[in-house]
Amino acid sequence: MSASRATSLVVILAASYALIGCGSGTSGSTQAVSPLTGNWNLFGNRALQRYPSLSLAIVVNGNQISALGDGFAQCPNLSGGGGSAELTGLIAADGTFELSDAGSNDSFIFSVTGTVPAQGSSTWAGTYMLTNSPAYTGCTLNQTAPFTATAFTPLDGTYTGTFVEGTSSASSTGSAAVSLTVSQDPAVISYPRGLPLTATITVTGFPCFTHGTSSTLPGGSVVEGDLVAIMFNMDDGSQVGLIGDLASTDASVLSMASLEIFSGQCSPGGAFGTLTRQ
Repeated sequence: MSASRATSLVVILAASYALIGCGSGTSGSTQAVSPLTGNWNLFGNRALQRYPSLSLAIVVNGNQISALGDGFAQCPNLSGGGGSAELTGLIAADGTFELSDAGSNDSFIFSVTGTVPAQGSSTWAGTYMLTNSPAYTGCTLNQTAPFTATAFTPLDGTYTGTFVEGTSSASSTGSAAVSLTVSQDPAVISYPRGLPLTATITVTGFPCFTHGTSSTLPGGSVVEGDLVAIMFNMDDGSQVGLIGDLASTDASVLSMASLEIFSGQCSPGGAFGTLTRQ
């Protein structure tokens, strides 16, 4: 798990180019979709600081599982910490599976066991184990507990909000009105990186651009558990990234959202705020 989420968009964009270069990315599939494939909140809630928390976009390819998302834990007397989580596993003939960390952790390690749910089910039961990485000396964790995973409502609709320009309230330079229209087709999967999104964005308050369209690169615009990360190609030719957290499984609020301008005359720059579905 990476302790920093500020670089998530850079990582996702870099992965997109790497997938295209290797020829291994697929933006969609018409194969029969496993009922385990989807966006799941396994336990906890990072937006409400209910730790430990783990949310994953799970994609099944045959009997192979790829899961990407967010994992956070809390050490005694310390605030929560963590970051991006990457787990992989296999489905056995009886439908049971185990997901284990794929090497992304530098602090906490999650492993998950469960059973593939019935077709159309919005929940499934499992057990998690949480330990600290051997290299992480900040605290010692050894937790095991059952959970019931709940599916996130697919992202679909228009989200609006007023953002504060700058990277923090101390560096505020004004405000920006943001309108995001996003769509997630639950039948379309992307292997191995996340669940793809298509989106458009309208922004008022920045002098360089007013609107943009989500990147079509595989993995360029995705939802991974409670993490939403979208790269936009703006009307002035610049690239703007949007990243935020789904505050609940009904996907009605995108909290801790931020815009980061990666190129163009307004770069470097950004804004942060909350987006609410209308």
